[in-house]
Amino acid sequence: MLKLTGKAPGSAVFLGIAGALPFVASVVMLLFVENPAVKPVLALQVYAAVILSFLGGVRWGFAIHDKAVLSLESQSRQLLISVLPSIVAWLAMLVPEIPSLIILALGFSALLAVDLSSGRSGFFPAWYAQLRIPLSVAAVSTLLVGMLVLLGN
Repeated sequence: MLKLTGKAPGSAVFLGIAGALPFVASVVMLLFVENPAVKPVLALQVYAAVILSFLGGVRWGFAIHDKAVLSLESQSRQLLISVLPSIVAWLAMLVPEIPSLIILALGFSALLAVDLSSGRSGFFPAWYAQLRIPLSVAAVSTLLVGMLVLLGN
């Protein structure tokens, strides 16, 4: 059972929602814009890779923020976990579009699961883990819609 409490700062909610807009815009372009100036799938892939890397950076920041809170072993584990999203994102950019979107969706899903666990353990503020849920659902949903559109073409 997910037991996370805490109210996210308004600026975090606003910026989180704003950060989801490029995911949505990429899919809207993919679905409804003929001959867009930008390649929508590439826009979706690149933005997803950037954001997945960003989320790893957030974890890195928490891991180095207060060394007294984490044991050396725990800090090392958190630092290792924090670089994995960037590696996954980089690998996703090296493969064809459909596998790329799948890898990115799996990366967001896996990191969400880890971040929710970290929220329960107190590594992250509970509000951060809670905020990650709808934002990750938006990211994964748009990646899967992009994949389905490509499969349909």
